[in-house]
Amino acid sequence: MSRKNDSVVGAAATKPVQWKEPERVIAVLRVLVVVSITVVVAFGTPINRTYLPLAVIGLGFAYTYATYVLIADLRGLRQLPQDAVAALDGVVSVTVAAATGAAVSHLVAVLPLAIVAIAVRQGMRHAIVDATCVGALFAVVTLATPLPDVATAYRIETALWWFGYLIMFAILTGTLRSLLDREHDRAIRAKAEALSEHLAVIEERDLRARLLEAQAMRDDGLRVVLHEFRTPISSLSSLANSLTTPGRFDAQAQERAISLIVAHSRHLTDMLDSLADVALRTGDPTGVARVRRTALDELAHASIEAAGISRANSKITITPPGAVVRCDAHRLRRVMTNLLENARRYGADHPVELSLVCTSSSLKVEVGDRGPGLTDDETTLVTRKFVSLGERGGTAGLGLWIVAEISSAMGGTFVLVPRTGGGLIARVVIPLDSPPEAPARAGTR
Repeated sequence: MSRKNDSVVGAAATKPVQWKEPERVIAVLRVLVVVSITVVVAFGTPINRTYLPLAVIGLGFAYTYATYVLIADLRGLRQLPQDAVAALDGVVSVTVAAATGAAVSHLVAVLPLAIVAIAVRQGMRHAIVDATCVGALFAVVTLATPLPDVATAYRIETALWWFGYLIMFAILTGTLRSLLDREHDRAIRAKAEALSEHLAVIEERDLRARLLEAQAMRDDGLRVVLHEFRTPISSLSSLANSLTTPGRFDAQAQERAISLIVAHSRHLTDMLDSLADVALRTGDPTGVARVRRTALDELAHASIEAAGISRANSKITITPPGAVVRCDAHRLRRVMTNLLENARRYGADHPVELSLVCTSSSLKVEVGDRGPGLTDDETTLVTRKFVSLGERGGTAGLGLWIVAEISSAMGGTFVLVPRTGGGLIARVVIPLDSPPEAPARAGTR
């Protein structure tokens, strides 16, 4: 369990119990008790009016005090100190008992209610102290109140009886309060521990998901590297073998082969730089953006040659002819090379057509072939990772998935649509930050 989760348990366990609702219940009961005493004094037996003036004064003060405490609780006003409330409850209760017959008054039952209220609010220790004080005060009042018809022994007996029972009320109620506090603390701790365990499970699950995602991304990156490096390395190997074979190339062919080697080397350098950025920054196998000024004519021919397609077996159309744009040439070349490789592989020896159309805000790339084409269901499947339909998906089933991922990373779209007359058109549309520059030369080959 983490340190953060431990703090959740500790905070919940050490938080004191807040007894807000009992305070309101006690305030309401206090008002009801005063009302009931008033009814008894007004309509009860004459003994309850033994000292009527004292009873009226006590009840008047009790009404004022009880009403203020209730209104203050309901409106959130400043409350009286707890010790002051306890003292007032005790004094008012003893005063009312004395005014209504003292030792023979059945209103003495109000005294235990005052002690219970003190125990609920302040706990056992305060309740015992207050019970002792209230019991002693009641004993003094009982013995001092002149009642000719009541024997002194009875008054002593009543005073001692209630003195002892008030203390027992305090102990019993305080014990129940302590038990409730412990149960409350135990419930809070159990809830906090359950919450902490739940948070730990969520944290562990998220960590496992992040680790799995990172591992999958590394695996994807490795597969993409293998897939993307295969074509230029194969071309470099073939060109190097041809150059080292005496008499294989004439001077013009050798110069052309060296130019291709330079172009492939530059492309490999760009890919390595991009992969370095990937390792250090994003972890995205599609690479990072490197926008620069790019002549579409040169990019198209480089992609055709990288895909292993001869000039005789290809047709390039650029609109407007000779257009120059600012784009991520490295990633765009990866897209075009993958699409051209697929077209060459499944084009049934028909020429592969590459079309680049520029507008003021976008570049549309279309690669058309005359292969067997795809059904609607197959068109959806082949752009998924590691999906290969027979030989159509390539050796690793990554080519079209890479195209889709790079297109999306560049803010563009990628679709496969049937071609009129048979075959397939792979269409990629990417946004341009600025319009193409003025055309320099024709672009149809």
